[in-house]
Amino acid sequence: IDLRGAGTAQGQAVIDVFALWGGVEITVPPDWQVVNRIRPILGGVEDHSTGAQGAQHRLILRGYAIMGGVEVRT
Repeated sequence: IDLRGAGTAQGQAVIDVFALWGGVEITVPPDWQVVNRIRPILGGVEDHSTGAQGAQHRLILRGYAIMGGVEVRT
């Protein structure tokens, strides 16, 4: 999912993620803060985004990574 051209109306967006035996790549703009609430079960989540704590836009990721992975990058 490439969100580099996206914006938020109220400063916050939520994505529900379910990765089973595969992977999900999410690309966010450099000024977005990412809040990771994904639960890995025999899988993993890597956040390589560069957003700061006080960013104007926030992306909340929630869901599961079961024997798969989720990668977030700028």
